[in-house]
Amino acid sequence: MIGRIRQKPAYFLNSHCGKAQGENDTYALSTSAASGSPIVQSQKTGKAFTLEWQEILELAEEAGISDIKQEVR
Repeated sequence: MIGRIRQKPAYFLNSHCGKAQGENDTYALSTSAASGSPIVQSQKTGKAFTLEWQEILELAEEAGISDIKQEVR
């Protein structure tokens, strides 16, 4: 699995980017002040989902970011 769930309470020194209202919850998006990694936190549960930059790079490569012939949508 890519990413990690951090259980409540999840304390992070972060920079707030915005909020998104889902069907059943509100999510806050921020970036870690230490590493710049994205953090998504559930208002309902207090749990946070984090991704490390290496994981983001791996996802981008799997999606074909470096493939010159791949079409961009």
